[in-house]
Amino acid sequence: MNDICFGRCCFICGAQPGSKVFNDEHVIPEWVPRKFNLFDRTITLPNGGIVKYGRFKVPCCQDCNSLMGRQIEERISKVVNAGPEAVQKHIAEGNGLELFVWLGLIFLKVHLKDREFQIHHDLRKPDDKIGDLYDWQALHHMHCLVRCFVNGASLEKEVFGSLGAFAAKTEAWREQFDYRRPDHAS
Repeated sequence: MNDICFGRCCFICGAQPGSKVFNDEHVIPEWVPRKFNLFDRTITLPNGGIVKYGRFKVPCCQDCNSLMGRQIEERISKVVNAGPEAVQKHIAEGNGLELFVWLGLIFLKVHLKDREFQIHHDLRKPDDKIGDLYDWQALHHMHCLVRCFVNGASLEKEVFGSLGAFAAKTEAWREQFDYRRPDHAS
């Protein structure tokens, strides 16, 4: 917990910086901002601050980042890019765990990144971080689950409960991609 949640170690294997080559992992998988031209666009944080998609990264060694790309991202990106029906079919064919792991990775990375951002913009207030509000012991369970592609753990489909995917109605004036998250800092 100290190395990954509070340190700068690889969030997958726990490697120390300098012990391996690092090429940090995008919190929102890199193919998403590439597809929707978001690298210079911003995400609004729970504290009202903003960060560019291209700079929204967590520590990750090159080995784990490459493995995650091969084992998770390549397959999921093909399914998601094929549209909502393909995602629903992927789940119906028994591949829901794969989608759960991908979504769980994003969930975990968002929470890990929040340990860098102050709750308050006012420098006269304490420099507590958004991530200080989280129960890192509870997030350890998610960390164990989403690392199944690297640690060899086999997960039964019951471990993640129900999973559904629904097509969202879009309006021409809305952005094609809109990342939203609950406001943890209020």
